[in-house]
Amino acid sequence: MNTIIKVFNLINRSLESNKSAELVFDEINKSKDNNIIVDFANVVAISRSFVQSYSAQKKKSNKNISEINITKDYENMFKMIEKQILMA
Repeated sequence: MNTIIKVFNLINRSLESNKSAELVFDEINKSKDNNIIVDFANVVAISRSFVQSYSAQKKKSNKNISEINITKDYENMFKMIEKQILMA
């Protein structure tokens, strides 16, 4: 079974801090499901610090986490930062 976490409902339209990433992962960790879908629909701004914190926590997680409804620009930022984290 999949759990879908709607970031807009959890936080708001703007993800500007690592604290926001912590709130998302609080919800991920509460879930009993191992397959998590993080839905970024209606989110209009995502900061680099959010992506760095989110990606670092995702790497440490034992859950299968995927993202949906991310704009191309933010998707590219996620990929770049995840690549840097993997190389570290």
